[in-house]
Amino acid sequence: MIYASEISVAGGYHLGNAGDILMGKSVQQLLKKFNKLGSLQTLYNLSKWPKANKVILGGGAIGYSKPLEELIKTYPDSSKVLVLGVDFNESSYSSELISYLKSIPVLVTRSEANGKYLNLLLGRNDILSLPDLGFIWQNENFLANRTNPKDKKLVVNLMPIYVEKFQNGYRPIEQYRNERPEVYSKIEEIFENYLNWAEGIISKYRADGFSITAIPFTPADEELMLGLSFLKKSEVLPYDSNILNSLEIMINASTFLCTRFHATLIGIRSFSEIIPFAYAHKNEKLLHSIGITSEQIVTPLKMIGDYNSLKNSFRVEPTTVIQLEQKAYNSYYSLVENFLKNQ
Repeated sequence: MIYASEISVAGGYHLGNAGDILMGKSVQQLLKKFNKLGSLQTLYNLSKWPKANKVILGGGAIGYSKPLEELIKTYPDSSKVLVLGVDFNESSYSSELISYLKSIPVLVTRSEANGKYLNLLLGRNDILSLPDLGFIWQNENFLANRTNPKDKKLVVNLMPIYVEKFQNGYRPIEQYRNERPEVYSKIEEIFENYLNWAEGIISKYRADGFSITAIPFTPADEELMLGLSFLKKSEVLPYDSNILNSLEIMINASTFLCTRFHATLIGIRSFSEIIPFAYAHKNEKLLHSIGITSEQIVTPLKMIGDYNSLKNSFRVEPTTVIQLEQKAYNSYYSLVENFLKNQ
């Protein structure tokens, strides 16, 4: 049953992406600290959900015009809105949206670059940039288990980068013609080489005696990985929108070959060796935040050429991870506390 709640936690929440759900759950965990119940609602059709007294936009790449128009329609009083860890990726917005965004008391992006862009766009100087909401998810679980001895296991998360299923194969997704023009003309080659690159890494770890477990973060990930011949002898878990059910496996794995943003984030927080593929700019920004340089990061364009030489594994210093977690938790806690106090 869908019911009205005191607080709406709105975002890209649907059962098709475990990373999005993870961010919403992070906000719900914070609200519980104040004995508040937050109802997860989908921003894209927010006007169809029961209206709450207040709304928190809970993270991710949702700062696009259409979902923001849903926000205005449902919550015209911007004082009832708190924006946490959201990416604003459009190059321009309507005058109505700009006026509305200017009037929201607290706006938080998840990268310094996006925060600077939004400050300039809105003529503000108070927009905050904080680590992704995933850095506060399941804190107690990470603290209790990530220092345990690691299993000799490689966890794999692969995804259909820039492509969608079509007939018996894959085809480029049209939106990337404008969103990532530098890769669009090379998508088929990039996708093929990405899978070959991953196969080489997996084969090496298998030869070294590692067990392999593949964990999808979307149904499309599951479909792709089930169809890969080099994963036929490996365990491919069924997709589960509640990624908490796979967290123990990820925390205890010694190495994580990761593509999805929140798969990479979980690998970082687990103190595991990570082999990340930064398919999106947000992944690059995440890796920069832990001290990895652009030269070290494996990106789509590096799949053109001698990709076999790319492995670039990292083990992030625990103190760096802990500092990010503490910064995220303390800041988000304070912001939510103040938001709840203001009537």
